[in-house]
Amino acid sequence: MLMRNLALLLYGLVWTSVCARAEALDRYPEIRTIILEAETASAGITTLADGSEPLSWAADLYARAGYLEDASRALTKAGAPPEQLSAARALYGDLDGALKAVTAMRDPERRTTRLTGLAGILWRMEDQANAGKVLDEAERAAMTIPNLAHRKLQLQIIAQSREVLPNEPPVPLSPTPHP
Repeated sequence: MLMRNLALLLYGLVWTSVCARAEALDRYPEIRTIILEAETASAGITTLADGSEPLSWAADLYARAGYLEDASRALTKAGAPPEQLSAARALYGDLDGALKAVTAMRDPERRTTRLTGLAGILWRMEDQANAGKVLDEAERAAMTIPNLAHRKLQLQIIAQSREVLPNEPPVPLSPTPHP
């Protein structure tokens, strides 16, 4: 009986700790509820009058608020590519997941553009070391672009990004909400 009570007490403490941690990471609980309601209400609607897809909108909103699992679920239901979440993954601490999704892209020009964008996000997060590494990867991807004019343009964009890398970003980026 004593062992059972100790086990239940330990379980309760662990569960309380997990719930407290989840609440601490739940930056926008009211917004999450609203997005979930909108996602549920949009069931069966494939496109809106403007040509956009409600599930893609829901995925984007989830991603902006840091709900990456919800965003991934909605994005999968929408049939959109996983690299669409790469910026949010980098912002909310899953750089490896972001890079995995982007490096899986087949089109070298799109891959280069995404990598350059990720480097920009990392720079704005004041993570110059990782931004430099991602720019190196973007440069390798750019070298495989078959269209020489497009390759040259992408390499110029990467070079410009490298020039500003040592500077502080004018508008830093953080996953922490600032009302």
